[in-house]
Amino acid sequence: MADNIFEQAIEAILKGDADKATEIAKRGIDEGMDPLEIMDKGFIPGINQVGDLGIGVVTGDPGRPTGIAAKLKKLNYWILRLIR
Repeated sequence: MADNIFEQAIEAILKGDADKATEIAKRGIDEGMDPLEIMDKGFIPGINQVGDLGIGVVTGDPGRPTGIAAKLKKLNYWILRLIR
């Protein structure tokens, strides 16, 4: 089951779907998974893949990320709220 959560987390990040990623994080935590393991094996590999694809690049004002970068910032906020 955990492997499925990790795969879904990666997919949500690659699609830039912050709502789905938040849902996946909540589900994993509700199932008793370690939030840091969800980050380490799901979200961080997804974020790394976004970086490798070059689609998370912030353009213009570095304080105002756009596109996937903005969605990742929102996702990070919600995941941190879940694990605190």
